[in-house]
Amino acid sequence: MVFLRKAQAADIQGIVSVHLAAFQGFLMSLLGERFLLEYYDLALNYEDVVAFVSEDNGLITGFIVGFIGPERFYKRMRLNRWRLVKTALRYVIRRPRLWIRVLGSKQRMDRMASTNGSSTKNCELASVAVRPDYSSGGIGKQLMKAFLQEAEKRGVTTVYLITDATKNEAVNAFYRGVGFRVHRSFEAAGSRLMYEYVYEIRQGMIV
Repeated sequence: MVFLRKAQAADIQGIVSVHLAAFQGFLMSLLGERFLLEYYDLALNYEDVVAFVSEDNGLITGFIVGFIGPERFYKRMRLNRWRLVKTALRYVIRRPRLWIRVLGSKQRMDRMASTNGSSTKNCELASVAVRPDYSSGGIGKQLMKAFLQEAEKRGVTTVYLITDATKNEAVNAFYRGVGFRVHRSFEAAGSRLMYEYVYEIRQGMIV
């Protein structure tokens, strides 16, 4: 039986396994398992992380991870960038075309880390994924509901996320279906069209 709970550091390997299965061909997966292990270690040890997993008899079947005050998380990433670089370097060397996307991600990290001002009301949804063999059970919507309820409980008023605008129909339909709206579109590194989605939390609206 599948149930949800808050994610813990002990779940990192399971989260990475789900990420690799759900996001084949995406940049973070192409940077390798060790990169993902380091990334999610940083994520789950961030003081204002919002993270849940779904579990079935000890098997992690899905997860959702986001950050309240995201610029503080990106500052942490920038301070620990060499941990990430060392794990990803051999994969980037093998696939030179990844350099453009990696550079674009680095520029976004630097830009976010340099952001000042009060952001305790903002939360970035970084990843939500479900194992392909569990994808028809509504787990994604359950994870999203738990995430939004926790964000509301902790005083968040705006949740946002970024995803590909094209060749990503199922993902875009999912976000729209749970109440996110497209705030803007923009072109990322490698001429990728991206959507920024926003979810405005109003007290008592998440049930």
